[in-house]
Order: sequence, then structure tokens, then C-alpha cells
Amino acid sequence: MRILISLNVFLLSFIGLLFIYSAFSGQYDLLFKNPYAIKQMIFMIIGIVILNLFSGLDYNMVVRASKYFYWFGLIFLVLVLFVFPTVKGRWIRLGFISFQPSEFMKLIYILFISSVFNSYFKRRDKTYTFNIIKFIFKTGFLTFVPFFLILKQPDLGTSLVFIIIWLVILFFIGTGFYTILSITFFSVGAILGVFLRVSNEAFSSGKVVAYLLSSNFFHFLIIILLILFIVFLFYILFLLFTKIKVNIIKVSLLFFFLAAGFHFSSPIVQNLKQYQKSRITSFINPYSDLRGRGWHIIQSRIAVGSGGISGKGFLKGTQNKLNFLPERHTDFIFSLISEEFGFVGSFLVLFLEFLLLLFLYYTAIKSTSTLGFYISISTFILFLIHIFANIGMNLGVMPVIGMPLPFVSYGGSFYIVASILLGINVNIYSQQKNINKIGIFFNEENRR
Repeated sequence: MRILISLNVFLLSFIGLLFIYSAFSGQYDLLFKNPYAIKQMIFMIIGIVILNLFSGLDYNMVVRASKYFYWFGLIFLVLVLFVFPTVKGRWIRLGFISFQPSEFMKLIYILFISSVFNSYFKRRDKTYTFNIIKFIFKTGFLTFVPFFLILKQPDLGTSLVFIIIWLVILFFIGTGFYTILSITFFSVGAILGVFLRVSNEAFSSGKVVAYLLSSNFFHFLIIILLILFIVFLFYILFLLFTKIKVNIIKVSLLFFFLAAGFHFSSPIVQNLKQYQKSRITSFINPYSDLRGRGWHIIQSRIAVGSGGISGKGFLKGTQNKLNFLPERHTDFIFSLISEEFGFVGSFLVLFLEFLLLLFLYYTAIKSTSTLGFYISISTFILFLIHIFANIGMNLGVMPVIGMPLPFVSYGGSFYIVASILLGINVNIYSQQKNINKIGIFFNEENRR
């Protein structure tokens, strides 16, 4: 398996290297004159070596050190904000070396939070509702600390990764489905509120919409009462015309969490930077800012669409040559691949990325230890977020949030992090035994 994963990473990296060269072919005629291509070759060699190194190390030994690395990582995130000279407020530059602490924090967080979840899962038969809530608050604190520090850099896309990983793996702590559903409703309400509030600031809305989006607490109570009234009406209709049993208190609480998340979005929007708001508005309507944020999405769509089935040919992309396509070596490298290699090249990249996701998912569901499961499923979520977000923003169906495509986009920090995580997962895979899967899906009674 180690050889297959290394080969997969090599193929993705080689494709990425070709198009990093293509992105700067107008400035550098030869590959070895292109500093970006040379750096990426170095990252590629280091990454594949590290992948194979960690695949031979016992992952339990690595996880045991994660607690200390977690606090060490937080210190670096604080230093990024106040001490070290940085590039764009995110990269620490020490001489000729620069790295992004927030990317390495993803690795540390996955290992540390997996060990915390593993410790809790071993005591699941002795836990009660209070202990579950206490555990959610504890892991929430461990999640929100790096979230806020990274958000202050500012880097909204990277900070959201921590929240999404935490929310998803909460489904596998042995708690009831309703608790997780409540958190999900709150999160959906917050996300919906952010999008509506930002769009309301950019585009004029009616008085009713403005009233609903108000941060006034009295307005919030009015909305809650209105929701409860609607829920009660539907409850009466269910009683009269159906035989479905509905717990009105639980349903009402779910909508309360939805409304609470919606109301909570107000301080989130107030703390967003203007460029973050403009990314959301350009996603909603890219033509509202043709020369600004909307330019990225529009040019990316043109590049993807113009490639057709087989593309325009290597080094022959007009969006690339005429410098219409922004950040074509990092965030929008998939658009460049689509333009020059067309659907065939795009499909090849997606297929190789899918194989990595399939390996991570298979490793998780076949894991013979809870710790291995949590590491694998968290890594799967991380890769899925990066692939989905990067491809989505290249196609114009996701806001531009700066997520590199694993092993394809230019950059060393995430490349090294992804290589280490894959190496650890190869080690987890190699330690599997031919025994039954762990009973991690809620509890043993539910599985039967």
C-alpha cells in the first residue's frame, strides 16, 4: 500500500509541477529557470520521503507527543500575530525559509483531538448526558482556540477547517443523534445568517428581510415566538391528518438552535474583514464586482469551459498566457489544467484525488482501533474539504477561500502536512488485523 500511495502522490505532484511551470512559462522558458517549479520539486522530494518515513513509524508514538505539539502550535499562532515578521499575516519568514503555522496546526489538531476522542470513547459506557455535554464543551474549547487565532490572521478558510472536522467527528463519540442534530441546526443557522447578512449589506433588501436580520434581541424573541407558532400549527396538522408521532419539544428546540445560530451570525459578520465579505458577495453575484473579487470566479469559469474535452494543449492556454487567470499556480491551478488538458486532464486529477479519499475512508472503516479510526476519518474530512473547496471555487460554486488542491497546488506547508498524514494513515492500515470492525457508530446496541 505504501508504494501505491507514494505512486499516487508522485503522479499528482508531477501534474502539479507541469502546470506550475506552465503558469510561469511566459517569464521562464525552461523548467530549471523557474524558481516556483524548483521549490515545488524540493517540496515533492521531501514530502514523498516524509510519507515513507512516517508510514514506518508507530502512529501511537507520534500521537503521544501531540498534546505538547498542540500547545507549541498555539504559541506559534500567537507569534504570527504579534512577534514574527510575516508574509500576508500568515507565513513566518526566517531568512530564506518561510512556512505557514496554521497548516501545521491542522496536522497537530487532528492527532491531538483524535487522542482526546479516543480517551472519551473508552469510557463511553460510564458516561451520562452531563458528561457528554462537558466533553463537547471541552473539545469545543480545544477547537475554537486555534479557530480564533487563525481567524485573526485573517484566514477564514483555514480556520473553518477546524470547526468542520470537530463537528463531523462528534457524530462518532457514542452520543445520541439528537445532540449532534442540534449542533448541526445551530451551525446551519449561523452559516445561513452570515450569507444573508453579508448579501443584505451589499445588495438592498426589503424591510421584512432587514427586520429578520436585525441583531436586536427583542427581534430575536419575536422570531422565536413566530417559529414556535409555526411548529405548533404543523404539530396540530400532523395529529389531525397523519399517524406519525412527533416530539414537539424536540422539534421546537431544533428550530430554536437554528434561530440561535442565525442570531449568532450577527457578531460573526461584524468581525469579518471587508475582503472576506467581498468574497461572499462575489460568490453570490460575481458580476457585481467585475474588476474586483468577481474577476477570479468569472475568469476561472471561462478557463474551465474553454478547455473542452481535450483542452487547448500544454502551454497554449489563452487565459493563462494573457494573465487573465489569477493565482493559477495555487488556488486556480485546476482551472489551468482544465483549460490546457480539458475534461480528460481534469478527470485524471479528480480520479487520483478520489483514490486518496478512498484509501483514507477504507482505512477508517476497517480500523481495528478507535484512535486509528479518528485519525483516518479526520484526515479524510481534511482532504475532502480541500478537494471540494478548491474544485468548487474553480467552478464558481464555492466562495474563494484559498484552499490548495492536495499535492497539485504550489506550496510547501500543506504539502508536508498532507504527506505526514498520509504516512500515518499508511501505518494505521498496515497495523490492521483480521478482526471485526470497532463498534464506534454510536454504541453496540444501536449497531445491532
